[in-house]
Amino acid sequence: MLLACSTRSFSRDRLEIALAKVAWAGYQGVEMALEDAPSDTSWLRERLQNNQLRMADIHAGALGAADREAALEGAARIGRLALLAREMDGSRVVVTAPEQGDFEALAYGLRALLGALERLPVAVCVANSAGTLVATPENLARLNEAVPAPAHALALDPGQALLAGWDPAQPERWPAVPQVVYLNDARAGCLRPPGAGEVDWPRLAAALRGAGFDGAVTLALVGAHDYEVEPAAREARLAAEEWFGVGV
Repeated sequence: MLLACSTRSFSRDRLEIALAKVAWAGYQGVEMALEDAPSDTSWLRERLQNNQLRMADIHAGALGAADREAALEGAARIGRLALLAREMDGSRVVVTAPEQGDFEALAYGLRALLGALERLPVAVCVANSAGTLVATPENLARLNEAVPAPAHALALDPGQALLAGWDPAQPERWPAVPQVVYLNDARAGCLRPPGAGEVDWPRLAAALRGAGFDGAVTLALVGAHDYEVEPAAREARLAAEEWFGVGV
């Protein structure tokens, strides 16, 4: 199990500053949020090495779902990021679904992406998110049935699950054992830092251990004041170490 922090936690900072803050907060892994692969990647590897960080995954944003053309365009972009993840010794990209679109186009694009990456040891983890085409366990299960590829995986966002009205600590609601679990919480209809909402973290951690989870537990901090982000990231790591019984 790897405790990681997303550069989305420090969205106001340039990527190189965000990486340094992830390391300062004591995380061993990092999720890099990128819109597309940069032309020069040598500096990324150098930054990871300098900050002694492992690549947990790349957050690649939303799959296309407006139509098949948009789905293929999204698949091509995410494919480039999957290649980058592998170049950085990573094995996962995380994607979301849009709020609107055609479910069949979404599945078509994901199938095309996984087909193109068939020989690359990189999983595509679809994250549940309230208000999107994959907000509920039923949506996720439908997508799993439509795209039954081994590299099609789950990124579980507990805060988003609560916002969508379901309990993330019930493993029978997961379509598969997650490869990524986000340290997101929720209360009163808003995302909150972990421990500041209604997620039962010890219960969720126990369910994950019972299911054999051995992926990344990743902070994507939201709901903290700007002046509290850095200490909040460190506090979240300490809480996660206790909940999940793992150190960095």
